[in-house]
Amino acid sequence: DPICNTTTPRPCDTGVSAVRMPVTGSINAAAPSGDLPDDSPSLELHIPRQTAFLGELIPVTLELLVFDPHDLNLPQVRATGFTLSAIDQPTRSRRKIGQRTFDVFTFKTAATAAKNGQLTLGPAECTLVLRSRKTFDPSDPASALIRSGIELKRVTLRSNPVPIEILPIPTEKRPQNFSGAVGQFSLAVSARPT
Repeated sequence: DPICNTTTPRPCDTGVSAVRMPVTGSINAAAPSGDLPDDSPSLELHIPRQTAFLGELIPVTLELLVFDPHDLNLPQVRATGFTLSAIDQPTRSRRKIGQRTFDVFTFKTAATAAKNGQLTLGPAECTLVLRSRKTFDPSDPASALIRSGIELKRVTLRSNPVPIEILPIPTEKRPQNFSGAVGQFSLAVSARPT
């Protein structure tokens, strides 16, 4: 299944300075925001409800909880059976969990189901660089000389997928000129002389 939204990760405008240097290692991490150990990052995908109608616009929120991120890319969402709108640049806030204060990057997008049935939205993935304390081997005399240090690691965070049931559009009480649009719509029009 292709990951939709962007074909390659794009940097996002977070106000965080990019660090351009070689990094090693790769990890996948996902944890619920209420139970984060220490500096563990988390990526969460949220939708307002678990059912929607075919063609209905479904708001999607992605929350990235992280400490001291660098070189952050826009998330990508696996969306088989959906059409996704572009992911907006994130808003940034802070949240205290336990003794740690995390940066929270909130990304917004919307999905529209293209078929009926039980579908899955996600997982979402986000690539970034994190600073972490170097781990040292106590049996290695050379590493015992250096007790502190920071290393940069490129990580890919993955959210949990979210199941959603897509219902067919009801036929009962359907207007004769119904064209398939589902949801609440508003229209603003203005005119002025030319």
